Amino acid sequence: MNPSLRTHSSKALPRLSVAAALAAICSVACDSSDSDSEAGTGGTSGAATGGSSNTGGDGTGASATGGTGTNDGAACSTETLLGDFIVQYTESSTVVGGSVYSGVTPMLVWEETAREGDCAIFQRPSLFCDPQCITPQTCSTGGTCIDSPEKQSIGTVTITGLSTAVEIAADEVTKNYYFLEAIPNPGLTADSTIGFSASGDYFPAFELSAPGIEALEVTTTSITVGNDAPATIQWVPAADPVGQVRVLLNLSSHGTDSVQLECVVDDVGSVEIPASLLSQLVDLEIAGYPRLTVVRQTADSISVPAGCIDLLVQSTVVAEGTAVQIAGVTYCQFIGSSDGCPTGQSCLENLTCG
Repeated sequence: MNPSLRTHSSKALPRLSVAAALAAICSVACDSSDSDSEAGTGGTSGAATGGSSNTGGDGTGASATGGTGTNDGAACSTETLLGDFIVQYTESSTVVGGSVYSGVTPMLVWEETAREGDCAIFQRPSLFCDPQCITPQTCSTGGTCIDSPEKQSIGTVTITGLSTAVEIAADEVTKNYYFLEAIPNPGLTADSTIGFSASGDYFPAFELSAPGIEALEVTTTSITVGNDAPATIQWVPAADPVGQVRVLLNLSSHGTDSVQLECVVDDVGSVEIPASLLSQLVDLEIAGYPRLTVVRQTADSISVPAGCIDLLVQSTVVAEGTAVQIAGVTYCQFIGSSDGCPTGQSCLENLTCG
Protein backbone atom coordinates (compact mmCIF):
# COMPACT_ATOMS: atom_id res chain seq x y z
CA MET A 1 0.00 0.00 0.00
CA ASN A 2 1.20 3.50 -0.74
CA PRO A 3 2.80 4.93 2.45
CA SER A 4 0.80 8.13 2.09
CA LEU A 5 -2.45 6.22 2.32
CA ARG A 6 -3.64 4.51 5.47
CA THR A 7 -6.39 1.94 5.78
CA HIS A 8 -8.25 2.95 8.91
CA SER A 9 -9.61 0.40 11.30
CA SER A 10 -9.27 2.84 14.17
CA LYS A 11 -10.25 6.21 12.84
CA ALA A 12 -13.66 6.90 11.51
CA LEU A 13 -15.23 8.96 8.82
CA PRO A 14 -17.01 12.22 9.13
CA ARG A 15 -20.09 10.19 9.94
CA LEU A 16 -18.54 7.19 11.53
CA SER A 17 -17.77 6.89 15.08
CA VAL A 18 -14.13 1.33 20.93
CA ALA A 19 -10.58 1.79 24.19
CA ALA A 20 -7.84 2.31 21.63
CA ALA A 21 -8.82 0.74 18.29
CA LEU A 22 -12.55 1.31 18.62
CA ALA A 23 -12.24 4.83 20.00
CA ALA A 24 -11.72 6.02 16.47
CA ILE A 25 -14.63 4.23 14.90
CA CYS A 26 -16.79 5.75 17.60
CA SER A 27 -15.44 9.24 17.10
CA VAL A 28 -18.37 9.77 14.77
CA ALA A 29 -20.82 6.94 14.98
CA CYS A 30 -20.60 6.69 18.74
CA ASP A 31 -19.52 10.13 19.79
CA SER A 32 -20.17 12.55 16.95
CA SER A 33 -22.98 14.37 18.69
CA ASP A 34 -20.91 14.68 21.86
CA SER A 35 -18.25 16.65 20.03
CA ASP A 36 -20.44 18.06 17.27
CA SER A 37 -17.85 16.70 14.84
CA GLU A 38 -17.97 13.91 10.58
CA ALA A 39 -19.54 10.76 10.52
CA GLY A 40 -22.47 9.53 10.01
CA THR A 41 -21.43 7.34 8.12
CA GLY A 42 -20.31 6.57 6.89
CA GLY A 43 -20.92 7.44 7.70
CA THR A 44 -20.24 8.15 6.19
CA SER A 45 -21.34 10.16 7.35
CA GLY A 46 -20.93 13.17 7.40
CA ALA A 47 -23.01 14.60 4.67
CA ALA A 48 -24.00 11.54 2.71
CA THR A 49 -27.68 11.04 2.22
CA GLY A 50 -29.64 7.86 1.74
CA GLY A 51 -32.98 6.23 2.22
CA SER A 52 -34.65 4.48 5.06
CA SER A 53 -37.23 1.77 5.33
CA ASN A 54 -39.96 0.12 7.31
CA THR A 55 -42.46 1.72 9.62
CA GLY A 56 -45.16 0.16 11.75
CA GLY A 57 -46.99 0.23 15.07
CA ASP A 58 -46.14 1.53 18.52
CA GLY A 59 -43.03 0.59 20.46
CA THR A 60 -41.39 1.32 23.77
CA GLY A 61 -39.54 4.41 24.95
CA ALA A 62 -39.96 6.87 22.10
CA SER A 63 -42.86 4.90 20.65
CA ALA A 64 -40.65 3.58 17.88
CA THR A 65 -41.28 0.98 15.25
CA GLY A 66 -39.71 -2.45 15.10
CA GLY A 67 -39.30 -4.72 12.10
CA THR A 68 -36.78 -5.65 9.46
CA GLY A 69 -35.08 -3.03 7.33
CA THR A 70 -35.02 -3.36 3.56
CA ASN A 71 -31.62 -4.31 2.17
CA ASP A 72 -31.60 -1.63 -0.52
CA GLY A 73 -28.10 -0.29 0.04
CA ALA A 74 -29.45 2.90 1.59
CA ALA A 75 -28.00 4.62 4.63
CA CYS A 76 -29.98 7.14 6.65
CA SER A 77 -29.94 10.76 5.61
CA THR A 78 -28.46 13.23 8.09
CA GLU A 79 -31.91 14.80 8.36
CA THR A 80 -33.24 11.63 9.98
CA LEU A 81 -30.13 9.95 11.45
CA LEU A 82 -30.40 8.72 15.05
CA GLY A 83 -27.30 6.54 14.95
CA ASP A 84 -25.02 4.17 13.06
CA PHE A 85 -23.73 0.70 13.76
CA ILE A 86 -20.52 0.27 11.79
CA VAL A 87 -18.61 -2.83 10.77
CA GLN A 88 -15.24 -1.37 9.71
CA TYR A 89 -13.32 -3.92 7.64
CA THR A 90 -9.74 -4.02 6.35
CA GLU A 91 -7.48 -6.85 5.27
CA SER A 92 -5.78 -6.73 8.69
CA SER A 93 -8.61 -6.04 11.13
CA THR A 94 -12.34 -5.73 11.65
CA VAL A 95 -13.90 -3.55 14.33
CA VAL A 96 -17.51 -3.00 15.35
CA GLY A 97 -19.17 -0.14 17.22
CA GLY A 98 -22.11 2.20 17.29
CA SER A 99 -24.69 4.15 19.22
CA VAL A 100 -28.23 5.46 18.91
CA TYR A 101 -29.66 8.77 20.07
CA SER A 102 -33.18 9.63 21.15
CA GLY A 103 -33.51 12.21 18.39
CA VAL A 104 -31.78 13.87 15.46
CA THR A 105 -28.95 16.23 16.45
CA PRO A 106 -29.58 19.56 14.66
CA MET A 107 -25.90 20.49 14.30
CA LEU A 108 -25.24 17.23 12.43
CA VAL A 109 -27.82 17.88 9.72
CA TRP A 110 -25.43 18.98 6.98
CA GLU A 111 -26.74 21.27 4.25
CA GLU A 112 -25.95 20.83 0.58
CA THR A 113 -24.75 24.19 -0.77
CA ALA A 114 -23.40 23.25 -4.21
CA ARG A 115 -23.57 20.23 -6.50
CA GLU A 116 -22.15 19.08 -9.80
CA GLY A 117 -23.05 15.56 -10.89
CA ASP A 118 -22.20 12.96 -8.25
CA CYS A 119 -20.27 15.45 -6.10
CA ALA A 120 -21.51 18.13 -3.72
CA ILE A 121 -20.32 20.52 -1.02
CA PHE A 122 -21.96 20.21 2.38
CA GLN A 123 -21.81 22.62 5.31
CA ARG A 124 -22.92 22.40 8.90
CA PRO A 125 -26.00 24.52 9.59
CA SER A 126 -25.68 27.95 11.17
CA LEU A 127 -27.93 27.68 14.20
CA PHE A 128 -28.70 30.70 16.35
CA CYS A 129 -30.97 30.91 19.37
CA ASP A 130 -31.66 34.08 21.37
CA PRO A 131 -31.66 33.70 24.29
CA GLN A 132 -28.88 31.14 24.16
CA CYS A 133 -29.90 27.57 24.94
CA ILE A 134 -28.86 26.27 28.35
CA THR A 135 -27.70 22.68 28.80
CA PRO A 136 -29.32 20.17 28.54
CA GLN A 137 -31.00 21.97 25.65
CA THR A 138 -29.51 22.70 22.23
CA CYS A 139 -30.34 25.11 19.44
CA SER A 140 -32.44 23.79 16.59
CA THR A 141 -33.65 25.17 13.28
CA GLY A 142 -35.83 28.24 13.44
CA GLY A 143 -33.98 29.55 16.50
CA THR A 144 -35.74 27.16 18.85
CA CYS A 145 -34.20 25.48 21.90
CA ILE A 146 -34.94 21.77 22.17
CA ASP A 147 -33.92 19.00 24.56
CA SER A 148 -30.53 17.65 23.46
CA PRO A 149 -30.78 14.12 22.05
CA GLU A 150 -29.26 11.54 24.38
CA LYS A 151 -27.75 8.12 23.70
CA GLN A 152 -30.09 5.25 24.41
CA SER A 153 -29.89 1.48 24.85
CA ILE A 154 -31.55 -0.63 22.18
CA GLY A 155 -30.95 -3.83 24.15
CA THR A 156 -28.47 -6.54 23.21
CA VAL A 157 -27.01 -6.16 19.73
CA THR A 158 -26.10 -9.31 17.81
CA ILE A 159 -24.12 -9.27 14.57
CA THR A 160 -23.85 -12.34 12.38
CA GLY A 161 -21.85 -13.09 9.25
CA LEU A 162 -18.45 -12.24 10.77
CA SER A 163 -15.66 -14.70 11.52
CA THR A 164 -16.67 -14.76 15.19
CA ALA A 165 -19.90 -14.31 17.09
CA VAL A 166 -20.53 -10.70 18.08
CA GLU A 167 -22.92 -9.81 20.91
CA ILE A 168 -22.77 -6.41 22.58
CA ALA A 169 -24.64 -4.68 25.38
CA ALA A 170 -24.67 -0.92 25.74
CA ASP A 171 -22.11 0.56 28.12
CA GLU A 172 -23.98 1.34 31.34
CA VAL A 173 -22.66 4.91 31.49
CA THR A 174 -22.09 6.07 27.91
CA LYS A 175 -24.66 3.85 26.16
CA ASN A 176 -22.05 3.23 23.44
CA TYR A 177 -21.79 -0.22 21.91
CA TYR A 178 -18.18 -1.48 21.76
CA PHE A 179 -16.95 -4.94 20.73
CA LEU A 180 -13.53 -5.12 22.36
CA GLU A 181 -12.61 -8.70 21.46
CA ALA A 182 -10.43 -9.49 18.46
CA ILE A 183 -12.23 -10.61 15.33
CA PRO A 184 -10.14 -13.22 13.44
CA ASN A 185 -9.02 -12.28 9.93
CA PRO A 186 -10.59 -12.10 7.55
CA GLY A 187 -13.45 -10.67 9.57
CA LEU A 188 -15.74 -10.95 6.59
CA THR A 189 -15.63 -11.55 2.86
CA ALA A 190 -17.44 -10.26 -0.17
CA ASP A 191 -19.64 -13.36 0.05
CA SER A 192 -20.68 -12.62 3.63
CA THR A 193 -24.06 -11.31 4.63
CA ILE A 194 -23.83 -9.15 7.74
CA GLY A 195 -26.93 -9.52 9.88
CA PHE A 196 -27.78 -7.12 12.70
CA SER A 197 -30.43 -7.52 15.35
CA ALA A 198 -31.28 -5.42 18.41
CA SER A 199 -33.34 -7.02 21.18
CA GLY A 200 -35.03 -3.71 21.97
CA ASP A 201 -35.12 -1.21 24.83
CA TYR A 202 -35.69 2.52 24.27
CA PHE A 203 -36.56 1.56 20.70
CA PRO A 204 -38.16 -1.82 20.09
CA ALA A 205 -36.46 -4.82 18.50
CA PHE A 206 -35.41 -4.56 14.87
CA GLU A 207 -33.20 -6.27 12.31
CA LEU A 208 -30.96 -5.10 9.47
CA SER A 209 -28.82 -6.82 6.86
CA ALA A 210 -26.07 -5.68 4.47
CA PRO A 211 -23.73 -7.48 2.04
CA GLY A 212 -20.08 -8.07 2.84
CA ILE A 213 -17.40 -6.20 0.90
CA GLU A 214 -13.82 -6.48 -0.31
CA ALA A 215 -11.17 -4.44 1.48
CA LEU A 216 -10.67 -1.16 -0.35
CA GLU A 217 -7.42 -0.49 -2.22
CA VAL A 218 -6.90 3.12 -3.34
CA THR A 219 -4.40 3.50 -6.18
CA THR A 220 -4.24 7.31 -6.24
CA THR A 221 -1.04 8.28 -4.43
CA SER A 222 -1.59 12.02 -4.14
CA ILE A 223 -3.78 14.87 -5.34
CA THR A 224 -3.43 18.61 -5.72
CA VAL A 225 -6.46 20.80 -5.19
CA GLY A 226 -6.65 24.08 -7.06
CA ASN A 227 -5.21 25.47 -10.30
CA ASP A 228 -8.73 25.34 -11.75
CA ALA A 229 -8.27 21.64 -12.49
CA PRO A 230 -10.36 18.61 -11.54
CA ALA A 231 -8.95 15.86 -9.32
CA THR A 232 -9.33 12.17 -10.10
CA ILE A 233 -9.48 9.57 -7.33
CA GLN A 234 -8.89 5.95 -8.35
CA TRP A 235 -9.26 2.61 -6.58
CA VAL A 236 -9.42 -1.07 -7.48
CA PRO A 237 -13.10 -1.80 -8.14
CA ALA A 238 -14.69 -4.76 -6.40
CA ALA A 239 -14.86 -7.94 -8.44
CA ASP A 240 -18.58 -8.06 -7.76
CA PRO A 241 -19.66 -4.53 -6.80
CA VAL A 242 -22.60 -4.50 -4.39
CA GLY A 243 -22.36 -1.11 -2.75
CA GLN A 244 -21.12 2.39 -3.36
CA VAL A 245 -17.91 4.34 -2.86
CA ARG A 246 -17.88 7.66 -0.99
CA VAL A 247 -15.06 10.12 -1.50
CA LEU A 248 -14.82 12.91 1.09
CA LEU A 249 -12.45 15.86 0.99
CA ASN A 250 -11.95 18.09 4.04
CA LEU A 251 -9.65 21.13 3.90
CA SER A 252 -10.33 22.29 7.45
CA SER A 253 -9.48 19.34 9.70
CA HIS A 254 -7.74 21.72 12.14
CA GLY A 255 -10.54 24.27 12.07
CA THR A 256 -14.26 24.05 12.59
CA ASP A 257 -14.59 20.93 10.45
CA SER A 258 -17.76 22.46 9.10
CA VAL A 259 -17.29 22.14 5.34
CA GLN A 260 -16.62 19.11 3.21
CA LEU A 261 -16.93 17.90 -0.35
CA GLU A 262 -18.43 14.50 -0.98
CA CYS A 263 -18.87 12.33 -4.05
CA VAL A 264 -21.02 9.18 -3.97
CA VAL A 265 -20.59 6.85 -6.94
CA ASP A 266 -20.96 3.24 -7.98
CA ASP A 267 -17.92 1.04 -7.33
CA VAL A 268 -16.46 1.56 -10.82
CA GLY A 269 -12.86 2.41 -9.86
CA SER A 270 -12.66 6.17 -10.19
CA VAL A 271 -14.37 9.52 -9.76
CA GLU A 272 -13.43 12.94 -11.06
CA ILE A 273 -14.05 15.80 -8.65
CA PRO A 274 -15.06 18.88 -10.69
CA ALA A 275 -12.70 21.86 -10.67
CA SER A 276 -15.56 24.23 -9.91
CA LEU A 277 -16.40 22.47 -6.66
CA LEU A 278 -12.75 22.27 -5.62
CA SER A 279 -12.41 26.02 -6.14
CA GLN A 280 -15.48 26.67 -4.03
CA LEU A 281 -14.17 24.38 -1.29
CA VAL A 282 -10.85 26.24 -1.15
CA ASP A 283 -12.66 29.57 -0.94
CA LEU A 284 -14.86 28.38 1.95
CA GLU A 285 -12.23 27.30 4.49
CA ILE A 286 -8.62 26.14 4.76
CA ALA A 287 -7.37 25.19 8.22
CA GLY A 288 -4.72 22.59 8.91
CA TYR A 289 -3.68 19.70 6.75
CA PRO A 290 -6.33 18.47 4.30
CA ARG A 291 -7.78 14.99 4.50
CA LEU A 292 -9.13 12.73 1.76
CA THR A 293 -11.27 9.79 2.84
CA VAL A 294 -12.40 7.01 0.49
CA VAL A 295 -15.02 4.54 1.70
CA ARG A 296 -16.43 1.39 0.14
CA GLN A 297 -19.82 0.87 1.77
CA THR A 298 -22.93 -1.25 1.88
CA ALA A 299 -25.80 -0.31 4.13
CA ASP A 300 -29.25 -1.02 5.45
CA SER A 301 -31.56 1.17 7.48
CA ILE A 302 -34.83 1.27 9.33
CA SER A 303 -37.07 4.24 10.01
CA VAL A 304 -38.80 4.90 13.31
CA PRO A 305 -41.02 7.84 14.30
CA ALA A 306 -38.02 9.63 15.84
CA GLY A 307 -35.81 9.16 12.78
CA CYS A 308 -33.63 6.48 11.19
CA ILE A 309 -31.04 3.90 12.36
CA ASP A 310 -28.62 2.23 9.98
CA LEU A 311 -26.04 -0.52 9.62
CA LEU A 312 -22.92 0.38 7.63
CA VAL A 313 -20.36 -2.14 6.38
CA GLN A 314 -17.30 -0.14 5.37
CA SER A 315 -13.71 -0.33 4.27
CA THR A 316 -11.94 3.02 4.61
CA VAL A 317 -8.69 4.53 3.36
CA VAL A 318 -7.57 7.97 4.55
CA ALA A 319 -4.96 10.11 2.80
CA GLU A 320 -3.60 13.06 4.73
CA GLY A 321 -0.48 15.10 5.23
CA THR A 322 1.60 15.47 2.07
CA ALA A 323 -0.70 13.16 0.08
CA VAL A 324 -3.16 16.04 -0.34
CA GLN A 325 -1.90 19.44 -1.39
CA ILE A 326 -3.57 22.77 -2.14
CA ALA A 327 -1.96 24.72 -4.95
CA GLY A 328 -0.16 27.80 -3.64
CA VAL A 329 -0.55 26.85 0.02
CA THR A 330 2.32 25.87 2.35
CA TYR A 331 1.37 24.10 5.56
CA CYS A 332 3.08 24.50 8.91
CA GLN A 333 2.82 23.06 12.43
CA PHE A 334 3.63 25.78 14.96
CA ILE A 335 1.57 28.98 15.03
CA GLY A 336 3.83 32.05 14.96
CA SER A 337 6.89 30.10 13.88
CA SER A 338 8.67 30.61 10.56
CA ASP A 339 9.84 26.99 10.46
CA GLY A 340 8.91 25.42 7.15
CA CYS A 341 7.55 28.68 5.74
CA PRO A 342 8.94 30.73 2.85
CA THR A 343 11.19 33.67 3.78
CA GLY A 344 9.21 36.50 5.33
CA GLN A 345 6.23 34.30 6.24
CA SER A 346 5.15 32.65 9.47
CA CYS A 347 2.65 30.04 10.56
CA LEU A 348 -0.87 31.43 10.83
CA GLU A 349 -3.67 30.22 13.09
CA ASN A 350 -5.05 28.04 10.32
CA LEU A 351 -1.64 26.25 10.08
CA THR A 352 -0.75 27.73 6.69
CA CYS A 353 2.15 30.08 5.94
CA GLY A 354 1.41 33.71 5.23
